[in-house]
Amino acid sequence: MLQASWDSIVSHSTRVKAIRTALRRDELPHSMMMLGPRGIGKRRIALCAASSLLCKVSKPGSFCGECHDCRRIWAGTHPDVISVRRRLATDSVSKKSDGEGKESRFIAIGDEDEPISNLLHTVRGMCEVASLKPFEADRKVFIVDEAERMTHEAQDALLKTLEQPHEDTYIILLCRGRHAVKETIFSRCSVLQFHPLSEADVATVISREVPHANPDDVRLASFFADGSPGRAIELLDENLRDEIRAFFEWFTALPLSSPLAHAESLIARPEHEFGPRNFEPIRVRLELYFRMLISIVNAPDRCPCADVANGWAISLPQTARAEIAAAALEAIADLARNVRAQFVLDYLTTRILSYVPKPGRK
Repeated sequence: MLQASWDSIVSHSTRVKAIRTALRRDELPHSMMMLGPRGIGKRRIALCAASSLLCKVSKPGSFCGECHDCRRIWAGTHPDVISVRRRLATDSVSKKSDGEGKESRFIAIGDEDEPISNLLHTVRGMCEVASLKPFEADRKVFIVDEAERMTHEAQDALLKTLEQPHEDTYIILLCRGRHAVKETIFSRCSVLQFHPLSEADVATVISREVPHANPDDVRLASFFADGSPGRAIELLDENLRDEIRAFFEWFTALPLSSPLAHAESLIARPEHEFGPRNFEPIRVRLELYFRMLISIVNAPDRCPCADVANGWAISLPQTARAEIAAAALEAIADLARNVRAQFVLDYLTTRILSYVPKPGRK
């Protein structure tokens, strides 16, 4: 379970202060958009806000983290705090601290193998639940993860609820970027922009969440996490050094082979591990590779794995490194838009090849 406390939030002090001030004054907007990269703490902040709204023990703007309501909110089982998100393998039953089994309160959204029509129906179902009175508390809160995954039809279905929410209903949309969300959604929300953490703050979060992690691995994960503690913790679960070495061996060999064949060889690695139709983990792995590339070309002199990557990165002109980083960012955005992973990698590989010197050419 996540640590239940406003004090557990690292960085974002200005945004957190604004939210807590609004809570103390009973002025929290009923429709909010928390905008920023994955894994930087948006969901934790949303849960803190929900806890502050529903906790009956603490003063406004705070929550105790220990009462029955707070424990259920952070366990995902409170009937009036509902997550709208992708279905996870761990969603069957969660255990409360007293050992009693309780189903998680969530509405499934955006499963990779789920028809688009079902996605629209889940949003409409959320709007129907939003029109009802809370089950137990005086208020209810919806936390919509990955709002950028909603289809335009689903976003249209949500508009009226965002514009005229019931006075006891709060909707918090968590979104990675504006690219796939209609402006009409943004115009009906109070938007808070959240930014990546510093490398030092990422390391602080890792040390707290994974206290027994190897310090060298923490340093490596912090460097490649692109300011995202969530991503850094995921990296610790991977065989990180092997993944780094495999990617940069692939990159170094790029000028020696056909770009499309070479792209196929890289995507074959996660496809072999996860299965060719298990799209989400393949997308996440490719995003990891692309962010590794960005980290290296942006700061080759600070790379913690100089033996693997520094040679080719430092040898490239600054303009070429900047172009490669921009191409990788575009590829990450394409993955987020659900462009087919093979197409994204083919195009990126071809673009990279235009900046990497061919063998024997200076």
